[in-house]
Amino acid sequence: MHFKPTYKRSISTQRGFTLVELMVSLILGLILISGVLSVFISNRDNYKVSENIARIQENSRTAYDLISRDIREAGETPCGSKLMANLIRSGGTIPWWADWNSGTIRGFAGGTDTTGIVGFGTTTNARVNGTEALLIMQASDNETNITSHDTGTYDMVLNSVTGLNEDDIVVACDLQSAAIFQIDSPTQSSKSINYDPFFSTLNCGNGLAYPTTTACASTTLKSFDTTSAQVAKLKTSFWYIGVGSNGKNSLYRTRISKKNGQVSFDKDEVVSNVGTLIIRYLTKDISTDTLNTSWVAADDAIFSIANGEWSENNTNQVVAVRLSIALLSEDAISSTNTNIVKTLTYVISLRNRDTLFQVTP
Repeated sequence: MHFKPTYKRSISTQRGFTLVELMVSLILGLILISGVLSVFISNRDNYKVSENIARIQENSRTAYDLISRDIREAGETPCGSKLMANLIRSGGTIPWWADWNSGTIRGFAGGTDTTGIVGFGTTTNARVNGTEALLIMQASDNETNITSHDTGTYDMVLNSVTGLNEDDIVVACDLQSAAIFQIDSPTQSSKSINYDPFFSTLNCGNGLAYPTTTACASTTLKSFDTTSAQVAKLKTSFWYIGVGSNGKNSLYRTRISKKNGQVSFDKDEVVSNVGTLIIRYLTKDISTDTLNTSWVAADDAIFSIANGEWSENNTNQVVAVRLSIALLSEDAISSTNTNIVKTLTYVISLRNRDTLFQVTP
C-alpha cells in the first residue's frame, strides 16, 4: 500500500503585495479618481454656467417684452386720438398719476427721489438710490365699445362692463378726441357706467370735450361717436430698480390705480439680479421738424421747467427710448469667482409718435 506524499509550501513562497506595489496601485487609483472627479467637476461647472446664462437670457426676454410694450404704447388710446380732455381733479389740481398732458412718458434721473411713487430706501421694494426710473401712462388694452352716450344723464352704455369697478379712472375716446374721467359703480344689468360729478367725486365737471379748462370752470358737452367710441381703464406704470426679495437689485414695475378711494401701488418684481438700468431719450424738435442727433438723460436741460418738461408744451418731444440693462448671473461662476454680467441695449420707438420719428429730407 502506497501513500502519496504531501508537500508543505514554504512560508517564504506565500507572499502578498509589496509596499512598492501598494504605493504604485494607490497612486494609479488616485490618478484615476482625480481624472473622474475632474471630469465631474468640469461637467458640473459647465452645467452651472449654462444654467445661469439661460436664466440671464430668459430674464432679458421677460424684461424686454414687458417694458418695451409699455414704452411703445405710451400715450396710446384705443382710438388713436391725440386730443385729451381731463376731468380728474383732486383738491383742484390734476393728480400726477392721471396728469396725461404733463407727459405720458416721464424720466427720472438717479438723483431724483420719487417719494410720491416709490422713494429711495434699503428695504424690499424700495427704489435703489442713484438709479434711473420711468413713468408711463396709456389706456389699457382691455377696451370695450360705447354703444350709446347720454350727455344729459352722463350715462354710457358699453358692450361689457367686465373688469370695471367703482371709482375707476377710465379713458373714453372716438376718432376726434378723448377724455379721462372717474366712473361710479358700473351697472351690470344695463352694462352702463356713469360719470356724474355728484357721485364721481374726482370729476370737476361733466363736459368731456377737448380742451378741459382749469378746474373745469367752463365745460363743453361732448357726445362720443358710437361708431368708433371705446372705453378703457387708465394705466399708469412706474419702472425702477428696487431692492429685491433676495436682497439684490431687481427690476420692478409698479401699477398705479385708484382703489377704494385711495391711490394703490401694486409692485411687481419683474426680473431679479439686475445691475444697472440706464435710460436715454431721443427727441425731435417739432417747431423745426428736426430730429436731434444725440440721446439725452432725464436731467438734461431739454426737459427743464422752462422748456415745458415732458409735457405736450415742450417743443422737444420724445420719439424713442434707449434702455441699457445689466443682468447678473445668480451664482458667482466666472473665472474670477464673480457674477457674470451681460449688458443688453434696446431701442424702442413710441407708436403714437412714429410720424415724428421720420426725418424730413
